[in-house]
Amino acid sequence: MNDNYSEDLVSAKIPMAVMAGMIISMLVTALSAGAAVLFGKMILFGGSVIGLIVFFVIMSYRETEYEYLFANKDVEISKIVARSSRKVVYSFSLDNVKLVAPTDSQRMLGIRGGESAMKRKDYSSKLGASTKYSFIVEEGGTKTEVILEPSEKSLAIVKPYMKHEFYQD
Repeated sequence: MNDNYSEDLVSAKIPMAVMAGMIISMLVTALSAGAAVLFGKMILFGGSVIGLIVFFVIMSYRETEYEYLFANKDVEISKIVARSSRKVVYSFSLDNVKLVAPTDSQRMLGIRGGESAMKRKDYSSKLGASTKYSFIVEEGGTKTEVILEPSEKSLAIVKPYMKHEFYQD
């Protein structure tokens, strides 16, 4: 049996909500500690301890990676947080994929313009450095655009199964 298998790991950009949470928790910590020193209230010192705890919990969410597993006709996408917590966030079969093309191609812009109800799931790094591909997945009558940053090896696995629905323009 000829099995095709590829694994890709993509580091995601730090989400804005995580950055905002880190800044707010540090402000709460600093203000509580300052107020505790000025007013001598122990309860205010407790606020700075809580702020520090929240800061370190939020810090663990700043390292987010996506892992793509391509195995024959199956694609599984997992989200890895803080290099410890791994959760499968989306999976699909290439049998349900209607089109694969670069995300910024004219072909995809035309499809997005005609499909206003299409869902969009972005599992890329959200950086402009590499080529992102959109997989148009249709399951249960619903179309979803899944954005990935697959390696050349992964694209080579997808290409034979997609025949006329795979574009690299």
